[in-house]
Amino acid sequence: MDFNKMKKDALIDEARERKIDATGSVDELRERLKLHESNTSIINPKAEDIPYRLMDMEDDKAFLDSIKGILMKKYVYSVDGKEGLSAVGIDNCCLALADKKLEVLRIMKTEVKEEGEYFYAMVEVGKYKIYKDKDGMMHEQLLNTCLGSKRQWKKYKGRNGSIQPDTFAYEKCITKAERNGKDGLIDMPFKLRMIEAYKEQGNIKVLDTPKYIEEKIRKSLITEAGGYENLKKVMLKTCGYDSSTHILETDLEMIRQAIEKEKNPEIPEMPIPVDRMYDELEKISGTKYPKTRRETTWGKYVVKFEKHAQSRIIEKLKLQTDLKKKEKESK
Repeated sequence: MDFNKMKKDALIDEARERKIDATGSVDELRERLKLHESNTSIINPKAEDIPYRLMDMEDDKAFLDSIKGILMKKYVYSVDGKEGLSAVGIDNCCLALADKKLEVLRIMKTEVKEEGEYFYAMVEVGKYKIYKDKDGMMHEQLLNTCLGSKRQWKKYKGRNGSIQPDTFAYEKCITKAERNGKDGLIDMPFKLRMIEAYKEQGNIKVLDTPKYIEEKIRKSLITEAGGYENLKKVMLKTCGYDSSTHILETDLEMIRQAIEKEKNPEIPEMPIPVDRMYDELEKISGTKYPKTRRETTWGKYVVKFEKHAQSRIIEKLKLQTDLKKKEKESK
């Protein structure tokens, strides 16, 4: 298994969920998904992928509950009439498969890579048939394999709406990839029978469909962000998803705050020595800073235009450092 294949498989799964062509290279798949997102109606909250995204989010909550010792008792999710097995439901379905059909699912290989804001996991799952020979000896035969892939954001949105690092993102990524791999090896008739059985037992959780912003608000966000691509970048940092076609109403205020922050970034803490900063500042601003003023708290006497100068100084010094590095590498 290689990383490029992992990324491609994750994109293929995403394309299939959206019912679009899942063939071609990684770049072709990305462009096709982008085009699909830009053409999908924002006002339609029943787009094909939404119920399954909600189920995936619910599995996140169940995973955290399991760490706290709270057992997940619902094996089936239902959203807008669409039904699917939860991660716990799939595990229980695997136990039933072994009990009723003597078919066992096992994890064969696991690989996880990290890139940017995401973890990518690929898990190979095998289906084995257990049988006895004429002498009563137990044997197993590999019937089939399935690759389960998953892309997991490294952050999460807290209850107060703040974005925080997800301590368990790595584990969630592997768990969901295993879930997807196992799900691909459970034959559909058996799966449907198990879903009906779980529903009769009351092991079903009905999920509410969240409300999405209207088209006119979405267009105003694109304008505020300075374009579609800029909005996607802001959303990736603040919400964990980069589709601007389905934006939750609960995320709207947070996205607007993030756009405003991008437009007016905070001046970074001083990354260079005080004396050097003031020497450069004197050259740019024309103002003299005696030693007594240099020893005071940074920023106390710095006016607004000098803060912009500080940013220019930092960029200038970074450029000088980069040029020196390139000169050394060329030698």
